Amino acid sequence: MIHILNATGGSEEINKIKYEGQPREKDKKEMQKDTPLVTVDWIDLIPAPPENTSDSTKLDLQELERVTRNLSKEDFDLYTQDKISQS
Repeated sequence: MIHILNATGGSEEINKIKYEGQPREKDKKEMQKDTPLVTVDWIDLIPAPPENTSDSTKLDLQELERVTRNLSKEDFDLYTQDKISQS
C-alpha cells in the first residue's frame, strides 16, 4: 500500500478513482423496502467520504497494510475467495 501512496504523491489523479459498481438485484430489492422503525433522516446522516488523497484515507490504507502485511498465502486465498463468492 505504501508504494501506492508514494506513487500518487498527492496527485489529484487518484481522486478520480471511484467505486462504480452497481448493486445486485437482490440488494436493490432490499434497498427499496420500507423502514418504518427508522425515524431519522438517514440519507444526510453519513458525511461524504473523504478524498482519496486525504490524510484520513492515507491513514486507513496504512492501517490496512499493517494488519494484512503478515497474512499467510492460505489466509489471503481464503479472504479473496470469500470476497469473490459474495459478489
